[in-house]
Amino acid sequence: MATITEIKRKNGRVAHSIRFTRNGRRHVLTMESAFTRTDVEEVALAIDDVLVAERMGESVKRRTKVFFENAPPVILDKLVAVGIVDAKPHLLFSEVLLRFMDDIQDKVKPNTLASYNTLVRVILQCIDARVPVDRISDNEVATATDYFKQYSPLTAKLFVAQSRKIWNWLIQEGYCQTNIWKGVKLHGQKIQGRDFEIPEAWSEHILDSCPSQQWRVLFALWRYGGLRRNEPLALTWSDVNWERRRLCVHSTKTERFEGRESRIIPLFPEIERELSDLFAMEVGDRLITLSSRSFNTVFARIVQRAGYKPWPRLFQNLRATRENELIERGFPAHVVGEWLGHTAAVQAKHYLRVLDSYYETALETHSLGEAKTKPILVKKG
Repeated sequence: MATITEIKRKNGRVAHSIRFTRNGRRHVLTMESAFTRTDVEEVALAIDDVLVAERMGESVKRRTKVFFENAPPVILDKLVAVGIVDAKPHLLFSEVLLRFMDDIQDKVKPNTLASYNTLVRVILQCIDARVPVDRISDNEVATATDYFKQYSPLTAKLFVAQSRKIWNWLIQEGYCQTNIWKGVKLHGQKIQGRDFEIPEAWSEHILDSCPSQQWRVLFALWRYGGLRRNEPLALTWSDVNWERRRLCVHSTKTERFEGRESRIIPLFPEIERELSDLFAMEVGDRLITLSSRSFNTVFARIVQRAGYKPWPRLFQNLRATRENELIERGFPAHVVGEWLGHTAAVQAKHYLRVLDSYYETALETHSLGEAKTKPILVKKG
């Protein structure tokens, strides 16, 4: 069995050695003075458990497995040196990131893959690519978290969430034991300065500035249907129900959630008019055949051609404008959220706003009814 011997150093500190015999061979494991007597006793107890398990042909006790899983790398290295723990290859951080990207290559959507590529480039700016992945500590995580803060709050929050997912994958694949990102939180903040309400007069001018009927349909779907940027690309004529005046919208963003693969929206008059004109042109099965790569650039030029300056978050603010517009017209918030394809929590956080028109409506006497009390008369003199 393992025995512990004290070693007195010249500087007055006390180190320890653990001696044991395994397969007829004597081993000595030296524990420097940085380790307490309790640390040394835990290591000796784990060695004894391994020796007993080998002699009895059994598995080591659960407490020993937990000890090995949580032991500092310097202790594990010592146990590897004497053969108590099997050596594991220390993969470099850059190597593991490459394996992760290869693994998700065909499992996630292109936009998600591009987002992870961005994170990899950013995180390698603050965590050394050459460090073994199982040696990355809380200090490196803190450095990376501070580095993320130079980006917008929402982007920084996304980086933390994606880093947490990467470490979950590392644990699943056996590259590390704990998720050091688990307790890290960055709260995304809504940036009020980027909100913009698109007036109805602007919408008509922008519609008239579109270079083709497909672009007119695109703008109508974004502005009056509240569709996300790329959602029109998945629409086919079979999604248009002319008789019931409804449109089936396929959502790639929420399709991973059960029951949210698609949604049905009203075929609003502004959309129905543009779709009818496009249908009369005898186009193919898909409504939109344009490339999404040019959406931002071309749409910004269309807005400029109409005589306006492109607003922040071109497509997000179109959705938010329609959201508030429909609620202002009296549709229940949960119904509008269903039409636009998001939950009440997302609706409240990112879309609903206090519009100037609400103040104006509140001050209109006809909306408040007749005054029920007589005016107060002030006596003169």
